[in-house]
Amino acid sequence: MHKFLIPLLAVSLFSLANANDTVTKRQQLMKQLGGIGKQFSDGVDVATANKLGGDMQRIANELKTLFPKGTSEDEVKTPANGAKAKIWAESDKVMAIFDKLAQNGGKIATAKTMDEAGAIFKANGGETCKACHDVYRTKL
Repeated sequence: MHKFLIPLLAVSLFSLANANDTVTKRQQLMKQLGGIGKQFSDGVDVATANKLGGDMQRIANELKTLFPKGTSEDEVKTPANGAKAKIWAESDKVMAIFDKLAQNGGKIATAKTMDEAGAIFKANGGETCKACHDVYRTKL
């Protein structure tokens, strides 16, 4: 019996630690996106906007990998996270939002003027964040 119990316990503890690490990484990237939004709101030059757009694209693509089953607010308590179970029930919609964010980031990364970058950000950036937060996140 102990032969089976110890490996099972080890796997369970590894899974829990992995889920915690995933939630922590997800939260760090979301904070980075918030920082990008703040920088845009504060005003940047086109070179900085291009870099931030590339960062948005990279982060959005990475976030798509950080919502495995077992990492909702009901399943991972430490760190506290506001990821509602609805994310996994509507994962196609959530992934489409990340795809849109990545596409917009790519457009900003190649914008030739600040007017162009700013227009893309204003038209899509805030909307994309709001699209997830209003429906899929519990405010902490």
